[in-house]
Amino acid sequence: MSNELKHRTGVFVNDYNFKENKYHEEEDNNIDRKKNGWYKNWIKQYHGDESSITLLLLLYFLQGIPLGIIGCIPFILSERNISLTDLSFFSFCSYPFSAKLLWAPIVDSIWIKSIGRRKTWLIPTQLLISIYLIIISTFINDIIPEEQIHGISINIKVLTAIFLPLNFLAATQDIAVDGWALTMLSRKNVGLASTCNAIGQYLGVFFGYNMFMFLSSEKYANKFFRNTPTHGGLVSFSSFLFFWGLIFGLVTILVLIFKTEVDNSIEEKKNDKKNEDGDEESELELGIGETYTTLWKIITLKPMWILLLILFTNKFSFAASDNTTAIRLIELGMPKEDLAMINVFLYPLQIFFPILIGKFIVGKNPLNLFIYAYPFRMIMNIVYSLFLYISSTVIQNGTYPYYIYIMWLFGMLINDSLQITMFLSIMSFFANISDPKIGGTYMTLLNTITNLGGTMSGTVILIIIDMLTIQNCIDKKTGETIGECKTSQAHQLCVDNGNTCSFIIDGYYLSIALGCIFGIVWLLILWKPIKNLQKIPREEWLIFKKKKE
Repeated sequence: MSNELKHRTGVFVNDYNFKENKYHEEEDNNIDRKKNGWYKNWIKQYHGDESSITLLLLLYFLQGIPLGIIGCIPFILSERNISLTDLSFFSFCSYPFSAKLLWAPIVDSIWIKSIGRRKTWLIPTQLLISIYLIIISTFINDIIPEEQIHGISINIKVLTAIFLPLNFLAATQDIAVDGWALTMLSRKNVGLASTCNAIGQYLGVFFGYNMFMFLSSEKYANKFFRNTPTHGGLVSFSSFLFFWGLIFGLVTILVLIFKTEVDNSIEEKKNDKKNEDGDEESELELGIGETYTTLWKIITLKPMWILLLILFTNKFSFAASDNTTAIRLIELGMPKEDLAMINVFLYPLQIFFPILIGKFIVGKNPLNLFIYAYPFRMIMNIVYSLFLYISSTVIQNGTYPYYIYIMWLFGMLINDSLQITMFLSIMSFFANISDPKIGGTYMTLLNTITNLGGTMSGTVILIIIDMLTIQNCIDKKTGETIGECKTSQAHQLCVDNGNTCSFIIDGYYLSIALGCIFGIVWLLILWKPIKNLQKIPREEWLIFKKKKE
């Protein structure tokens, strides 16, 4: 899964899991479609790959489950007044997907022949995830109590230590499944791997995150499933983890028994045609040492440094709005399950919007859309801050009027559309410059740097906001300041004593302003270099130069 599907999970707005998704316009075989009908031709296209496509969807679905589960944590913690610094520490759980390139060559190069190249890693990894989820389920309620109990604080370091290995295992499973997809599918349908990734992982995140928010909500349980209101949701966090632990184990055992590894592309690879210049475009198979050496060669390419600078820094402008807006809404009183349900309406956008703009990102200048959308993303920073201020003024008795939810839905639709546009633009540029001889390694490196830039900006901005924020404990009777609410423990103590924590300086708004200033400077400095990147001849990006006749 190089491309973590975007899901708003508090700290993890998780920039799309960057996997190369290509949206092609099919203009061939129109005559056959008219004769046979589009449905028959559609079925015929996938003939022979039906079981492989189904299995890939299932494996990618399972991959999304841990991501969704980990994504629930920031929302759960936000209800318990955890500081942003603590949340920034927990965000390290998302780093394995940004750093999996470090051990991906090992997964690709070492295997047991009798088991299979990909099953050697897939089977034990998924079994470990299964066992891990079941073990966590036995004590997670002790670390995150179902109820907020006075005097009990959540140890964020312990929580991070628990869920970091889970994400590491999910990232390793991703490497194995990505590699298996290339040989499991026939040559003609290998392009469906990214589609299976997107759909499967999207559904996995939905069930691991949104479905848990819905089923664990006392509000929705009483509204839709119970005749008599009862305390608590339909499921607890521990039972949810236990259930998916069992599912992981069951699916893994079935795959081990019934699915054998066969390279369906071997025969078709023999028929690979050469390109117009006479050079083979098929990807080389590299060993561990060769892969690491190749990565270094890519990084040291002359035009690569400016591109890496852009990838590392471009998300700092939007880090505050992307990574903390949802957390602030929960702190203001919006139920986490309501916020999760808003995002359900955003999922179709992620599927259909790329198709609509696909034709605008092909060609020689795909980065144009990236830099044209950038100023509008900064405008959305300001819009989000205004929306948050409005939300803070209209809450009554712990509830929001319906127009607030509609307001946020439209705001998120616009912001997500711009984000998808920028994502597809830069993905198209990656596809244009990648050396086809080492396409997988090249793309993985660029995607890793992109993910790492987004993850790091999210971690840093949480710390900055916490440093800039000044929040005091106000005596409810006298209105006097009696202390600070800097830490989660101090905040909880203030509230438990019947007082309120009030913002003197809100670091969120300051960070939004700083992000806009940074974005303006960033755009002024890098606008021309970004334009010039598209003018660099493709040969300058290649590791294996084409032979001159």
